[in-house]
Amino acid sequence: MREKITQQTRELQQSNGGHIFYEYESIEAYVRNTVSYIIAGIEQGDHVVVIENDRVYPLIHRELGKELNSDDMKKVHRVNNFDFYCFKGDFNSETVISYFKKFVEPFIENSISIRTWAHVEWADKEQITYYVGEYEKEVDQTVIDFG
Repeated sequence: MREKITQQTRELQQSNGGHIFYEYESIEAYVRNTVSYIIAGIEQGDHVVVIENDRVYPLIHRELGKELNSDDMKKVHRVNNFDFYCFKGDFNSETVISYFKKFVEPFIENSISIRTWAHVEWADKEQITYYVGEYEKEVDQTVIDFG
């Protein structure tokens, strides 16, 4: 799986960015794939912003600790996904984009290449499908604007 993730991210780099939607059922597989994505990013010279919840991130962090040295671990930046997506109490794409811009601005200003892994959780699947779809359109434009 790691090779597949590495290949997909190389293709995204060549196309000036993009998104991969990943739905999962197995938390173990999810953690493995998240770790593979993060390691692939670091191997390609990126910092990785991980937007994840408080239950899953410790599992990811533990697996990363087995594979990365302390300098590489400093390239992994965690944001609580609830804080990120519900910053003002609900999922509002303008607020989320604003928060995202503020968070990545120091990386952009210092010419540090970044990639993100974001875990979106929502009780109502139909509602989140709409919100995430709208959010992804705006994030696409933001990524293009940032280059």
